[in-house]
Amino acid sequence: MPERPVPSKQSGKRTGDVLAPDCVLVPDPVERSENKHVVYPMPGAPGFMHCTSDRASLVSQCSEEGVRHVLEAMQHGSAGPPSSVVWISLRNELVTYIAGKPYALRDASAPLQPREMTNALGEELQQTERDLKANVEEEVATECGRLALQGPGGLQTEWASVALGSIHTPAEVVEEAGRRAAGVKGVVQTRFECLPLPSQRALKRRDIKSLLELLQSLNASDAVVVSSEKGAPVSTMVAVAASMAQRMRASNGKRPLDLISGEPLPLTRKWNAPRGLLEEFAPVNDLVKALDEIYTVEKETAGSDRLGELAKLLCDDTVDRWQAPLHLRTRVLDLDRAARNAGETQGAPGHLTKTLNESLVQYLIMVTFAALLLAPTAGKTVADPDHQTAVLNVLDTIMMPLVTE
Repeated sequence: MPERPVPSKQSGKRTGDVLAPDCVLVPDPVERSENKHVVYPMPGAPGFMHCTSDRASLVSQCSEEGVRHVLEAMQHGSAGPPSSVVWISLRNELVTYIAGKPYALRDASAPLQPREMTNALGEELQQTERDLKANVEEEVATECGRLALQGPGGLQTEWASVALGSIHTPAEVVEEAGRRAAGVKGVVQTRFECLPLPSQRALKRRDIKSLLELLQSLNASDAVVVSSEKGAPVSTMVAVAASMAQRMRASNGKRPLDLISGEPLPLTRKWNAPRGLLEEFAPVNDLVKALDEIYTVEKETAGSDRLGELAKLLCDDTVDRWQAPLHLRTRVLDLDRAARNAGETQGAPGHLTKTLNESLVQYLIMVTFAALLLAPTAGKTVADPDHQTAVLNVLDTIMMPLVTE
């Protein structure tokens, strides 16, 4: 009697170029959105947050059903339905959808550890995901309609019956969801963009330039969905950056007229809590002052603003448009308080100080991104290489002393 195949041994027998030996497919934990601010059901869209005023949203990796619900949610807002929804995937590892659920390609020896690609380009990652889909289809055909998949939590391997037509790439899922978005009549125009960014480390110069180029390619009537691995810090920065880009596009590159500046007035603080603008942090002040020395920025009305002050103003006001779970300034203040209580300082940094610096760097990057979006005077534009170089050089100088590792 032939020996019955054991699913846990299947990974060592794989022959694909991408779904290679000792590789496994681990399911993403996809639940209903746990965000208490969402008042309508969002099954399959964990962590969904929507800034309706800027037509921007943030969500973790969705199921196929979750993608449809997100596309439907993007049709609502004071500005009316968008002309198209641009889905920006930041995830820096290979994902394939099987029977409506996302699975990440991982090493069999470390199924819970993301297998991030190094210096991957968006088109390169998408092509590799198409190759992964082909490998999965080939294995399903060879195994007569079954596939060895990791169970919940990624630990136990089980056989699963898989139909060949149920295997898709993330780009295919978004495109198909636009045709069948929940609660929407007709077709939702979608555009899938892949911008693989590191989930943990700070963005580098090349990452910031790629993000700036992508966000500046959008139309004023587009909506933006930022999708990433659950809990990835980079998703916060990109979501805020997308909102800032939308606001600058709506104001034709000039200072938005609806910016709220400074802390609430003393007479109103009974109803408006302090915003916590991080003005007591030396790196924040140093960044603003250094940016101020680069250019002034034209206003819609008479006069001009200094670049650093306006960039921080745009960043802070945009952050405040998002709901509390995304609020980075609050996290910086909480971590600073915890580090002080533990007796840590920048001169003698411990674990809490390093975590604080990581969040502070994220905030500095967002202020810098706001400076990149602002159009300088003297006939220059935000696409001017000199403008970009000057702004990014300032960021590098300010970030250098901060200990994050």
